[in-house]
Amino acid sequence: MFNLCMLNVSRARSSLQQEVSELRGRQSELRGEAAYLEALVQRYEQRIFDLEEVEVELREKLTLLEQACCAVAWVNSVLPRHHQQGLKELPLLIAFDERGTQTMVV
Repeated sequence: MFNLCMLNVSRARSSLQQEVSELRGRQSELRGEAAYLEALVQRYEQRIFDLEEVEVELREKLTLLEQACCAVAWVNSVLPRHHQQGLKELPLLIAFDERGTQTMVV
């Protein structure tokens, strides 16, 4: 009877050791996957940051383009009158913002 108990304990111990070994292997795999996912998140965060910078630059360029269109529209509206009056030069006013940079041509 004692030998039978010892045999069962030995089998249970062996089975538990095998299960622990498998779990350690799985834990290692999961750590690798977690590290990969963290690197992926960092890469996407950097990509989002870069795209936000590009968005700001494009918005600034769009603002300049809108202002240029206003200037062209103004010139096109004034030009025919100046030609009718025989004037060769157009009056030009430039507006500046609080930083002292040119914001638009009026």
